[in-house]
Amino acid sequence: LQLFDFVVGLHETLSDITRGYLNFAREKKQTEPSVEKVIADDERLYRSIVFLTVMAEIDKTFFEFNKAMRETKGVPSPQSNYIVGDLKRLVGFLKFQKEHNTVRDEPFNEMMDNSFRAIDCIEGKRELPLKDMTPEEKTTYKGVITPEGKRHATFQEVFKDNHEVILKVVATSEEAWRKSYQPVITELMAISQAAQAPKPDDGKGNA
Repeated sequence: LQLFDFVVGLHETLSDITRGYLNFAREKKQTEPSVEKVIADDERLYRSIVFLTVMAEIDKTFFEFNKAMRETKGVPSPQSNYIVGDLKRLVGFLKFQKEHNTVRDEPFNEMMDNSFRAIDCIEGKRELPLKDMTPEEKTTYKGVITPEGKRHATFQEVFKDNHEVILKVVATSEEAWRKSYQPVITELMAISQAAQAPKPDDGKGNA
């Protein structure tokens, strides 16, 4: 939690500085499409990685909460209350990402919405989604079955499905970022090396 708190805050400060320089460059008409793209791609990659790591931690912490509640037969205890506090902080990190997010494409925002739907389920604000039953489950399932022949998903299934959605966004984000980042950093290194290279002597003792 301390690491998340540090990284999330620090990265947002750096992002604000970057956006400030970018806006200044736009006003002066000094921007380059390649730089604007790598900044946008970096934003998408960073936000998606935050959702990947924090949602995995929420999954683990929620499992610990359920274990603590089972041990006390459903009665809240100091331990379960402490875990609830951790869950609230983790959810807060994701709400912070959504608030400051500048990514607008549909797959990314559907990933965010899907994650918050999963959070609504563990907070009791939303019913667990319905799932079609497998042929085997139709004969062995002992839980509640809807008139349409569906069952409610388990929390484990909700987290697993959401994890797969996030992974797809991370994969596309990383691929796009690599393609835009590599040419920019290569050009930057070439400029830097050229600036540091010794200048030829002009024959008068001047370099």
